[in-house]
Amino acid sequence: MCTVTYLPFGPDHFILTSNRDETTLRKPADFPYSKSFHDKNIIYPKDGAAGGTWVAASDTNVVMCLLNGAFEKHKHEPPYRMSRGLMLMEAIECIRPEEFIKNFDFQGIEPFTLLMIYKEGVRKFIEFRWDGANKYITMKDTDKPYIWSSSTLYTKEVQEKREAIFQDWLKKNPSPDVFAIRDFQTQKDPQDPANSFLMKRDKGLQTVSTTSIELKANKVSMVYEDHTQPGIKSLTLSVDHH
Repeated sequence: MCTVTYLPFGPDHFILTSNRDETTLRKPADFPYSKSFHDKNIIYPKDGAAGGTWVAASDTNVVMCLLNGAFEKHKHEPPYRMSRGLMLMEAIECIRPEEFIKNFDFQGIEPFTLLMIYKEGVRKFIEFRWDGANKYITMKDTDKPYIWSSSTLYTKEVQEKREAIFQDWLKKNPSPDVFAIRDFQTQKDPQDPANSFLMKRDKGLQTVSTTSIELKANKVSMVYEDHTQPGIKSLTLSVDHH
């Protein structure tokens, strides 16, 4: 939920990859995990503590991903009314992302950035930020690649440095696949491990997992790797493109 990339390859093909930075003291997530809701099938890694998730995909052509924080590092002020991970589950269960943003009560939820990719005739991409008091909605260009780094863990300077590294990587990798982007997001910087893509800091804070979602043709695939234990798992759903 802390470093996310989006790679587009056409109207019905993209890859979204999310690194989750979390303390190793937190109970590990469960994957593969799926849920059926009103004729909608959803796949996601299930958070071991709160039971929600930070990234999910459905067979109704919807992909969502969560990052902690909105624009800048905020003060953590629990208790919160609902975890952000459970909020994401409510969002992906909603029929239309715009309706969820309009009608859901975000008061009492810690600041976040929520990426919402879906299809209504054409593919749409909402970057929705909640700073604890106000909503900010930006429509992203679905044909452009992007990178996000959580504002709670990475300064503006580090975010800009990562953006430059990402753009340079794109120039050198004009046709990347899911393996290439996963290699990119799991690289280590021995000179600056606290800000590496595969990050590691004091008190057990590190990149604990990497999740990739590839939507292509009539299927969506999720690949999950827990960096605290060996093994890569995957799950695929057939997708309704209408």
